[in-house]
Amino acid sequence: MSLEWKSDHEIKIQDGMPKTVNWVRFRDDGQLEVEHYDCSSRAESATGGEVAWFVRVCEGDIPSVAMALGIHLDDLENPRREILARIGEKFDSAYTIRRWFETSGIPFTYERDPWP
Repeated sequence: MSLEWKSDHEIKIQDGMPKTVNWVRFRDDGQLEVEHYDCSSRAESATGGEVAWFVRVCEGDIPSVAMALGIHLDDLENPRREILARIGEKFDSAYTIRRWFETSGIPFTYERDPWP
């Protein structure tokens, strides 16, 4: 697994799968977004094309994410950066992040990009 900071509000997680990448970012609207993109031969054979999906946690539920990560938001100068850092340290893919949201009871929306 590899973690790369793209900005103060975005990280890229390489999970070791070829032609697959995962991003975790804070959007301008305050939502935490997890993006999975797969253009591997596995995705091609399964779907006939590339696969992309997004999981989003609304801004009002970010304190629940922080609490589940053991982060106290009041103590931090840049809480978003700390949340991204912890997610990058703890999880190796968008799939494991999504499962963690489910098992932690963190509300989220799921959207699959409708590529052919």
